[in-house]
Amino acid sequence: MNTSTFFSHSFKDEAGNSIGTKTIQAHTLGVVEKANRALSETVRFDLLTIEELRELVQLICKAHDIGKYSSYFQHYLLGNPTDRELKTHARIGAHLALGWMKSRGRPDDIQVIAYAAILNHHTNLKSKDDRILQGDSEGEVLDGILQGQLKSLQAARPNIQHELQLGFDETPLSLLPVTELRRQVRRFFKSPRIEHYFLLNYVFSLLVEADKLDASDTQIHTYQQLPPDSVDQHLSSFSQSPTPLFALRQELRREVCQHLNAPDILSKKLMILTAPTGLGKTFTALDFALKLRNLILEKENRHAQLITALPFINIIEQTLSEYKKALQKATQSNTSIEILAHYQYADVFGEQSSESDEKGYSQKLMQLDTWQADIVITSYVQLLQTLITHKNKLLKKFNHLAGAIVIMDEVQSIRLEHMPLVGAMLYYLTKYLGTRLIMMTATQPKIFELADQHILGERNICSSDQLFPLVQNPQRYFQAFTRTQIVPVTKDLPLDEDSFLGILENYWSPNKSCLIVCNKVKRSLKLFEAITNWIGTKGYENEVFYLSTNVVPAHRMGIIGKVKKALEHSRIPQSTTPPPILIATQVVEAGVDLDFDMGFRDIGPVDSIIQVAGRINRENRESQALSPLYVVDFNDCKDVYGAVAYQQALHSLGQSPIPEPGYYDLVQTYFDGEGARKAFHQSKLLFRSIETLNYDGEKTDCPISSFQVIEQAKWVTNVFVEWDETASEALLAFLAIGKARKEDRTKAKHIFDTRHKLHFHQHIIALPKSLVSNTLTLINDQLPDLELYLLPKEQVLDLYHATTGFIRYSQTNNPQLNTISF
Repeated sequence: MNTSTFFSHSFKDEAGNSIGTKTIQAHTLGVVEKANRALSETVRFDLLTIEELRELVQLICKAHDIGKYSSYFQHYLLGNPTDRELKTHARIGAHLALGWMKSRGRPDDIQVIAYAAILNHHTNLKSKDDRILQGDSEGEVLDGILQGQLKSLQAARPNIQHELQLGFDETPLSLLPVTELRRQVRRFFKSPRIEHYFLLNYVFSLLVEADKLDASDTQIHTYQQLPPDSVDQHLSSFSQSPTPLFALRQELRREVCQHLNAPDILSKKLMILTAPTGLGKTFTALDFALKLRNLILEKENRHAQLITALPFINIIEQTLSEYKKALQKATQSNTSIEILAHYQYADVFGEQSSESDEKGYSQKLMQLDTWQADIVITSYVQLLQTLITHKNKLLKKFNHLAGAIVIMDEVQSIRLEHMPLVGAMLYYLTKYLGTRLIMMTATQPKIFELADQHILGERNICSSDQLFPLVQNPQRYFQAFTRTQIVPVTKDLPLDEDSFLGILENYWSPNKSCLIVCNKVKRSLKLFEAITNWIGTKGYENEVFYLSTNVVPAHRMGIIGKVKKALEHSRIPQSTTPPPILIATQVVEAGVDLDFDMGFRDIGPVDSIIQVAGRINRENRESQALSPLYVVDFNDCKDVYGAVAYQQALHSLGQSPIPEPGYYDLVQTYFDGEGARKAFHQSKLLFRSIETLNYDGEKTDCPISSFQVIEQAKWVTNVFVEWDETASEALLAFLAIGKARKEDRTKAKHIFDTRHKLHFHQHIIALPKSLVSNTLTLINDQLPDLELYLLPKEQVLDLYHATTGFIRYSQTNNPQLNTISF
């Protein structure tokens, strides 16, 4: 055996010399151990048994860095000149793994999956290996490179066999000719199946996560037992003075949790919880999930990770707070329990990490990106773009979906055109990875029915048959409420601000708090100005508030807090405080705990209208029964939601008031319409790309890489508002990353992420490019994926109102515009 030491990683000392830090043997066996530990016994593929899957993962992990044994890579790693092509290691490892699998008689598609996983483990997954699919001349070039690498590896073969414990000592290091591999890859892509996507993404995820965890020496979280009665204990303090609403919430929770006594409950994978807004679905789902997790521990002898996904940041933060309250006693008695928030603006590092070294910071980032926690609370962007993606960074945590309990709240917020796609992918997620899914909604969009109609039915699958309702008769809960009613207000012509004031005068009185929701920011700003002027002219004293994405996130919670306080003060007996009015956009539709007497909403998707109704008479005050939400039409719906959604809403709403017990049927009508079915073409194209492993093809083919949960319009850009000193400090820390020398960049990013990242993102708003491109400076060297303009503190008072945010048009002098400060 060669007595040389072969390294997989190195670092540069203070003199700039490259020093080997970890041997290939230590790293490879560490990757094998971590991937084996993460591999879930819940996965079930038709192509191979669990034992064969474990063998496949082990081979992929052992072969992924085998190319690093070449002298070319060792010279490169230790800072010596070497050939650029010959030093690469992923392709030779992929070729060798495929050859070994072929010699052991493994199916061709499994061979190609192993090949693709190793080949791309430092990049994103690709549709095809373009180099081998090119002509014969390119094949000859590749053959020459691979043969040169192979010759170098032959010298290290004794080390390879001994150190990596490959298990086939008699098998020589040999390569399949590129021309033969080309034919095999082409055959693979001619027989697509959805199982290939889930299998490739799963083994790729296991490899990439284990590789990065081991390379960074990041500690893997050991799942802890979570007390199944945590929610019971938390809510027991509220039962001392129960209200009718509290009693109804308890009834819902009992009905949902009684299913845990069913002998076949562990066989249920697709579960749905439908109940009205304000009925405590967050704690009900958490209670059910904790008890289900405990049952899995008893029956399957494993800890299931709990993943909760939500559509909006304010709901994520609110849910994180509620979870921490419910599990407070558990986390106090067992400090090893981890509850992790993973979303764009999350302050995940905490105070303790601000002074940690750079290695500790990198490990903290890796723990975040790989969901090292018992409970993960994340965004739909993270969840769905991990499920449907080609990106290496996102796929690191794809394997965490296997065997997990996934709660999806507010599922009606998923874009209509994506619903069949998401429903189909969630079905296959439960089928292949053994994920248990709990979907929560107040409006029950027919996500699986749509998947069956437009995708799965064509493949002779009916996911709806496997759907298990945790509430058997949700209409019963809807019928128990008469809190609100939706009242269409039709006019011959679309409204403008002046004509809306006439409607407001007819339907609103100064003793009523009122919520007004617009589809467009520009409309909401003009309406705010019109109403504040009208209130002043009438001599009313109602305070008018404003909330939209035109206001930086750092100020929005302050506005919500002021509105909530104004609502509370106006309801104190004998109070002289007049109730407030809030003009807003869709930012109030979900997760905002405000309770108005009445409201108006510009026509939009029915589920969005119902969400706004959830901000009215939220506490079910009997004196406010059937509080109205008037639906009006400013002619903005088509621009924001499309003509299909507009026509569907008109058709569904009709002309008559719809009391709350009718909301359930209203949603069914909305999703059943002929117009809705025209929106699902993109879902079908994307699913076909997933089925054919079209990871990164031409955009006209709708490849996997084109999928985005939230699409930002091309005419919109991002603006950083340097409002105060906190924003200025965050901006300086952000700019320091780009100015830092390469060797200091990690430290600069560490400082930014641990101390300023949250504040930085909370001062960014999205605006039309036409408003800012000629007046503000473009910062384009910091975030390559984020076009960012700067509104500096010298201009901020000229272009940004404390109350209404960015000034989009010339506003008249109005004393109320600057009454709120932060």
